[in-house]
Amino acid sequence: MADKARPIFIVGCSRSGTTLLRLLLTCHPDLCIPPESPFIFKLFPKWENKKLNSLRDISLICRDLFTLDRKFQDWGLAESDLRKKSSNRLPLGFKEFIQEVHGLYMEQRDEEAKRWGEKNPGYVHHIGFLSRLFPDAQFIHIIRDGRAVFHSFINANKKHGKIYPETPFDAAIFWKRTLSSSSPFRVMENYIEIYYENLVLYPEEELRRLCDFLRIEYLPDKMFSYPQLNVGLELVPRRRMGWHEATFRNIERRKISEWKQGLRLRQILLFELFAGKELKSHGFKLLLPFSALGTVNKGFVRLETKLRYFGLVDASK
Repeated sequence: MADKARPIFIVGCSRSGTTLLRLLLTCHPDLCIPPESPFIFKLFPKWENKKLNSLRDISLICRDLFTLDRKFQDWGLAESDLRKKSSNRLPLGFKEFIQEVHGLYMEQRDEEAKRWGEKNPGYVHHIGFLSRLFPDAQFIHIIRDGRAVFHSFINANKKHGKIYPETPFDAAIFWKRTLSSSSPFRVMENYIEIYYENLVLYPEEELRRLCDFLRIEYLPDKMFSYPQLNVGLELVPRRRMGWHEATFRNIERRKISEWKQGLRLRQILLFELFAGKELKSHGFKLLLPFSALGTVNKGFVRLETKLRYFGLVDASK
């Protein structure tokens, strides 16, 4: 059923529930999904076309791995263990080295797991690259109402400083870009979309659908045990709990509608003006009548294009 060589990538806009989904899936005995780390893209520019033929090559790439990405420290691996494991598999390509990294994590954290995965919101912009690197990979894109994402951005910024966009205009651009990045891949058989709102309201149904997609047995008792396992195993590292305090609690339905009370009416309406078409196309109800948004959306697209042209909006975000 499960295939070790077929990785799983959880992607989506930041603050859309990727951590919750990762916990639900990594608590399945067949799956092992570590904490977030974009180490693939930290190493890729230097190592994509290099063959690892010697112990020196292994030492150099391991040194880069442990110094280029601070989040990788959350995996709790020892550099010496990775050097030893990888050295026994020479020669290695970049893809094979990534598999060795995940293989070591599985051996030390969940040796019964059959498949590895990664949870990284930013990977939504790199599905094409990851598909070429791992042709058999499966992608789970979790989508959340953009207004709820915007509200979560504001709350996170209050706690941790300005990290996310905090105006309706900037937040709408950020959210819309994740949708447009994934759009070309929606026809792929190895790609599936899940809505955060459906996951919260109908968790059993949505997880059963995901298990069918991944071709693994649906095991709700295991998957819904993530709050207890997180306490004992620190599935979310303790130093990251400021971001993910909800991971000690069961799924909370109130999360769906918090944005309605947390955002000002002006913020909601402005977000809808900037992203009404995308909200509606993904089934989210609008406060503004959509007929009032058509002309505004066309004007907004033209304005956004001009701002990007003159460098007033960062096209990379």
